[in-house]
Order: sequence, then structure tokens, then C-alpha cells
Amino acid sequence: MIRLNPNETILAVYHRHWFILFLNLFLIGLVGLVAIVAVFLLRNYVPVFATYPLSNIFLWIGVVALQGAWIAAFVKITDYWLDTWVVTNERIIDIEQKGLFKRDIVEFKLNKIQDVSFEIKGIIPTLLIYGNLRITTAGFDRNCIFWTVPNPQQIKNTILKAYDDYIAIEKAEAKTTTTVEAPTENI
Repeated sequence: MIRLNPNETILAVYHRHWFILFLNLFLIGLVGLVAIVAVFLLRNYVPVFATYPLSNIFLWIGVVALQGAWIAAFVKITDYWLDTWVVTNERIIDIEQKGLFKRDIVEFKLNKIQDVSFEIKGIIPTLLIYGNLRITTAGFDRNCIFWTVPNPQQIKNTILKAYDDYIAIEKAEAKTTTTVEAPTENI
């Protein structure tokens, strides 16, 4: 659960591009389909595997392969949904789900941003408009990378606008706190 500071608002929440999830699920489905077809072909067209003990063993192997594909699909969907990047008016929060029971959360203030860049490499990413966005920060040994996000140019613009607004508010607050009236003496 993300706890927001007072007066902090969420500007945007980003996930990976839908095509990445589709590609992962397609590959998992392909493996499951190959397992079903292999079991069917071996049981029906190879006489040795149609005998009683081997027939049941291969049926069992096929069922286990399908269950494995189902679990792998669940893990990929969970990873897709829980890998999140949150942009607020004060900070950026990078939530990375690693497997089912491990989560890394990195956050940094907007005033620590030194550079925001993005790259779109390849034909499919260019056509579907997704890519990687890299945020270089001061004081962190690790850059924040938004992997395979949709429309990284728009995300970059959102982050830079939030950065500009944050710096403007910081300067206004600094100006009001440094303006001190000179003490007046009663004469």
C-alpha cells in the first residue's frame, strides 16, 4: 500500500504495454498446446504409447503440463498487473513485483531527477508505440527504468511537467521562508 503525504496527489499510474502480456501468454499457451498435441499424437498414433501403463502416464504428463502452463500464466498476469510506476506531484514510486512473494519498491523525490530519456527500439515497438523510459537521479546507485511502457514520450512529458511544477512550488516556499522582516525598534 502506498501512503501519500499530505497534499500529495497521484498524477498518473503506469503499467507495461498490453502487448508484453499478450506475448507472454501466447508463448505459455503455445507450450500448453504443444503438450496437448504431443500427448494426443503419442497416444493415438504410436502403438507403444497406447498400451495401458504408458497411455495413462502420458495423459498424466499432459495434465501436469497444462497445470504448469496455467500457473505460469497466472504468475505472468500477476507480475504484469503489480509492476507499477506511480507519478505523484512530489515523487516517483517504482513498484516491481518479482515472482509472487517478493516486491521491490523504490521512490525518490522529483527534485532528485537529473535526466529523463526514452528509447523505442524495433519494428513492433515502433508500430505499437511502446518503449523504455529511463530516469537518472542524483544520489541513487540505480536508475529508475520504466520497462516497455506505452507511449514513453507522453510519460516523459508528464514527469517533466510534474518536475517543473514541483521545483516552482519549492522556489515559492523558499522565497516565502527567506523573506524575513527587519525588526523595528520603538523610539
